[in-house]
This record gives sequence, C-alpha cells and structure tokens, in this order.
Amino acid sequence: MTSPAGSESAVAQNGRPDDVPVVLPGMQVIGELGRGAQSVVYRVRRDGSDFAAKVQLSRPGSPDAAASALFRREAALLAWVNHRGLAAVHEVGEAAGRPYLVMDLIEGSDLAALVSQGPLSPERVIDLGVQIGDALAAVHRAGLIHRDVKPANVIVQPDGRARLIDLGLAGRHAGGPGGRSAGARADPVVGTLAYASPEQSGALNRPVDARSDLYSLGVVLYECVTGQPPYLADDVGELLRLHATAPIPDPRSLRQDVPAGLAAILTRLLAKDPDDRYHTAAGLVADLSVLAVGPAADFPLGQHDRPAGEHDLAPLLGRDDEYAELVAMWERARLGHGGTVAIRGGTGAGKTRLAYDLARQARDEGRPVLSASCAPDAEPLAPLRAAVDAYVNAVADLPGPARIPAQQRLRDAAGAAATLVGRLSPALATLLDATAPAPDAGHEAFVNAAADFLVDLARAHDGALLSFDNAHHLDEATRSVLRQLTLRLDDTPLLLMTAAPDSAEDSADLVVALEPLAAPVVAALVAALTRGMAASAVLVERLVARGAATPLEVQEYLAAIVDAGLLTPDWGTWSVDLAGLETLALPGDVVGLILRRLDGLTPEARDLLSAAAVAGMCFAADLPGAVLDVTAGAAAGLLDGARSAGVLEVRGDAFVFTHESLRSALLDGLTPGRRR
Repeated sequence: MTSPAGSESAVAQNGRPDDVPVVLPGMQVIGELGRGAQSVVYRVRRDGSDFAAKVQLSRPGSPDAAASALFRREAALLAWVNHRGLAAVHEVGEAAGRPYLVMDLIEGSDLAALVSQGPLSPERVIDLGVQIGDALAAVHRAGLIHRDVKPANVIVQPDGRARLIDLGLAGRHAGGPGGRSAGARADPVVGTLAYASPEQSGALNRPVDARSDLYSLGVVLYECVTGQPPYLADDVGELLRLHATAPIPDPRSLRQDVPAGLAAILTRLLAKDPDDRYHTAAGLVADLSVLAVGPAADFPLGQHDRPAGEHDLAPLLGRDDEYAELVAMWERARLGHGGTVAIRGGTGAGKTRLAYDLARQARDEGRPVLSASCAPDAEPLAPLRAAVDAYVNAVADLPGPARIPAQQRLRDAAGAAATLVGRLSPALATLLDATAPAPDAGHEAFVNAAADFLVDLARAHDGALLSFDNAHHLDEATRSVLRQLTLRLDDTPLLLMTAAPDSAEDSADLVVALEPLAAPVVAALVAALTRGMAASAVLVERLVARGAATPLEVQEYLAAIVDAGLLTPDWGTWSVDLAGLETLALPGDVVGLILRRLDGLTPEARDLLSAAAVAGMCFAADLPGAVLDVTAGAAAGLLDGARSAGVLEVRGDAFVFTHESLRSALLDGLTPGRRR
C-alpha cells in the first residue's frame, strides 16, 4: 500500500513536455515529473528557480472544496516543519478549480535505486541514519508522523545529502499543529507494508506514534547494510506475521563486517513492542553519532533517549523580562542569599514553562533541582515526596564519578536525622538505609529535620532550587516544611519557587505576574511556531480578537486553524482564509481548546484515565490498569494513545496529565460512587 507518486515532493527526472491541464499563476510549467492516482507533479519555474508543483487530478464526483481543504492542510502541516532534510512548501492555491501546492524540487537518486546496486558500507549507512533520523526528529517535534519511511522516499543528492520526501500520508498527533485526540487506533492502514511497523499494519493493537517511524527507519537501514529487508514474503499475511512475531534477524548473519554497535541499534529499532524501541529520533541520532566517530563494539544504548515533553516544542517568547527577574533571584540565591519567588498568571500564560526553563538552567549549572506538580486532594507531603524522590533517582542514574559524591552529599545533609528525613521519600530512605520505622519524635521534629536537610543539601552544592507547580494545591504538611524553610533562607543558597494562578495568595519576596501578550509578541510567537514565516497583521489581529493572548492560547488556536485548512504558506508568509476563520467554531477559552484532546478518546481510554485521575496528576503506569483489572498490554496501549493525544506525558517511570483541566474534566465525569 504505497503513497501516490509526488505526494510531497518529487525526484527531478528528464521531464517531458506534456499537456498542461492548468496554468499556474506566476509559474512556467516545464514538464511532468511524476503522476499518481490523485495528483500529478510538474517541474515549474518561478523567477529563474525551479520547483515542484503538485496538482490535484480531476475526479468525477469529488467535491472541490474538500480536495482543496486537504491540500491546504497538507501544505500548512509541511510548512510547520523547518529542516534542511525535508522539502519546504512555498505556496498553496487553486487554478481552474483544482488545488495545487508548490515545494522544493529535490534532484538526485532515491535510496532504493542505490541499494539495488548492492549493500552500502556500514559507515555510509550510519551517516544516512543520522541524516534521516534528524529529519524525522523535526517531523515528530512538529507533531507529525511520517507513516511511509522507505528507501523510495529518501532522496540522496549528488553531494551525498539525504532528504526525506513524501509526507502525503503524514498523520498528526497532539502536541503539533492540527493534533487530534486518539485513545485507540482510528486511522486506516496506510504506508508500505514491507516497511510498516506491526502497529501501523494492524498486526499489533497499539496506537501509531513516532516510534512507528523509527521501526520503518530500522527496516530501511537494515536493507541498506545487508542488501535486503529483514523480512521477505510473497504473501501479505505472511509478511505481516513476520513483522509481528518473527525473531529479529541479526544483520551480521548476512554481513560479518557490520559493527556490533550498529547491529545493536538496528535490533532496538526493530523491536516488536514500541516500548522497547527508541523513544525519540533524537535518541537514535545520538547513538548513531557515537558510532560515526569511530568503532565501538560495546557502548550503552539510549543514554540520551528520553520521551519528548511539551517543553521540547514551545518556544519561550514574550517573557524575557519576567525570566530575567527569575534569573536575578537565582543568582542572588547562589551567592548565599536565598529567597522565595512566586510566578502568577492565568491558564496558558507560561508559568510552568518559565519555571521549567529556570530549573533547566540550574541543572545545567550542576545544582540540585527538586521540583513537582501539586494536585488537589493529594495525600500529605505528596509534592515534597515526589520532588525528593525524583532528585534522588536522578542522582542514582548519574555515571559513577558524579553519582558517588552526589549520594554522599545526600547522606551528609541527612546527618544524624537520617531516620526522620527518610520519611520524606522511599528513594531517600533506601539511600540512607533508613527503612526501619522512624522514632515517634512528633510532627515538629520531622518538620525541622526536613527543613535542615534541604538547607544542608543546598549549602553542599552552593545552590539549589525547590520548585512547585500548581502551588495553590500545596497540602498543609508540605506548607509547614516550607514555612520552616523560609525562616532559614537569608543565609542559605536556596531559591523556593512556586507557580500558581492569579488568585493565589502571595507572600513571596518576588512576585512575577504574567500579563497578556501584546500583538507584536503574538506575531513573533506565530512566526517562531511556523518555520519563521511572517504572520500577516490580519492573522495576528484575528488571533488576539479570538482571545489568543497567552503562549498556550496562540498554539492551541493555531492548531485548530491549521487543522481546518485555513492557514497556508504563500512564499514566505502565511495566508489566512478569513471567511473560513469567521465561521470556524472554537471554544471560547483556552481550557476548552485543551479539553478537545479528550474528544477522540475511546470509552475504555476515558475509563482508564478517570481511574488515573483519581490517583492524582502523576501516577504509576501500572496503577489504573490494576484498579480496573485491565491487562497490562491493553492498559499500555490505551496510555500510549492518551500520550499521543496530548493528554499524558512521560516523566521517568510515571505518567503525568499535561494539564490540570484534563484531570479535572475526567473527575467531573465520575459519579460519587464510581469515584469512591
């Protein structure tokens, strides 16, 4: 099941003069490059430069409006991705009632033609893997899934540069423009079955996400280095069975000079279960880059492979002054004059992102960062326990030379009160060997011991950051520890940072209030989200008029507009369908837009997530399945779907709701009896 020729770009061949069914404005049609079932691709010339133009073929009975909307949507999604390994889309329009789009013309040979001449060297395969993987990383960051990665869709240019083409089958997931919710497989089987992952072909009941593209890339690289795909069969059913159940073949059985490291990477890419593959294309590229430097027979895979979060997608714009205030407070704290800072703003104003960026800066400086998100009705000390647990576990993951002294500083900070301090978190108790019941020393003694521990830890590292998101949900037990801690901050290199809505009470040394974004900042944010193309003044005006005055609102509104096919590229700027925008039904606020992520969840997925919502904002992956007696495999599939839908994100070994309003909506849907 292959995509039509020229769905996204075309290989330049000797185009022949052909009957040109339409005249494209401002362009000279040179000849035909390729033709598929639904479109034809021409070489066109504009202002002395050649491009590829894809034109929709006439189809009797096909509504022109629907075809045009599909073209506009495809062009806008492609324009969202900015990477030299992909073809850029420059214009979308309509001529003689038929939609067209204009994109880069990529000249060279496809990878299938190169491999047909014989296997490539391992060094060349590693280089191709880095280039294609890097392009896929850009596709995935934009919220897209390619869904047809195969040798014919990789063009190798004369200079050796590889470019990934044909995003005509690209699917969308939440987190990118036009993302839609999914709780289980909803799309028909698409792509080329010889390269499709088990979940994409339907052989495995798991949602199709970015890891499916990585499986396909594994098949491509395996074929490049051995000269044949890992699985061969004339019968479609047998081919699907092999991809789903057959052992992963060792490429060294066909070619002995394949480096062990490359063989290990291919094995990981071709894992049947998506959880056993690379989480991200960036993690794959990191491992391949290690091999590119020199032979490495034995190196740990996946050191830089971490699930991507929302913060990898959204640029921080319009908050420079506020961030500078946070940095100034942090620098003051590191010099031994600690304090408290409160970030306040409405939903989507950027509170979490500002706190995240400061935490990232502190970690980059080698300082301890203890952070957590608070949830209503959580058990006492839950956010403080989560923050300490996460830090202790992060220390345990450090390489030996850094891990040993960091763990010793934790022990030294606990000191003689180790048994009491161990009550802060299970991970800390294990490290301190304080798993025995703590003495009945009373609440005040525990509060003092916990505050002393945090103070001594900060002093041992010459600075530390303690950060709580949704701090208006802090429980009283945690507040009592923080109150005791603030009494000692004057001579302690520790910054206590909280993020909460505008309505939260403030007694912090510094309150950073996040005001609505001004129109020029909205324009800059739109440009940053859309491959640097300028946003028209009209588009910015309409976004602001529709209530897009925070970073999250701008992103959510743009996603809805793109998904409707109302925003298209036009030679370096964006063209907006104003008439369509006026009739586009959108929720009246950003919370409503966020809640749209729940719309496509299956009843089973909503039920599972409702059980998770009762547990809190953060929950163990196996918890909701155990509560509802759902098998581990089924629960994993539903949670994967929720993650692809933008309802959940992964943090360590746990899942976290991406926004508190999603959890609240699920809780509101439960009857009191069901909630109990």
